Amino acid sequence: MKNNEKKERPKISVYIALSIDGYIARKDDSLDWLDRIGGFDEDYGFQKLLASIDALIIGRKTYAIASTVPDPYPGKRVIVLSKSLDSVKAGMDLYT
Repeated sequence: MKNNEKKERPKISVYIALSIDGYIARKDDSLDWLDRIGGFDEDYGFQKLLASIDALIIGRKTYAIASTVPDPYPGKRVIVLSKSLDSVKAGMDLYT
């Protein structure tokens, strides 16, 4: 594709867990409230979402959890946004 050719605009979906009052984390950055709704036994449509997308954009805290799994998002491009990280796992891209 040449630079002057029009590209189709990508579909962008946002999938985020947040508390009933609209926050992602507590003031101390804790996510312990997630466990109060039944833990991680239910995926709430996450696998269906993953099957429908090509890439993920995640932040440092999601990366900290995802990086403990050998291949957290198989076959997906993963972009990590962080001002404090110096590097990320092989196969992921870091933007600071």
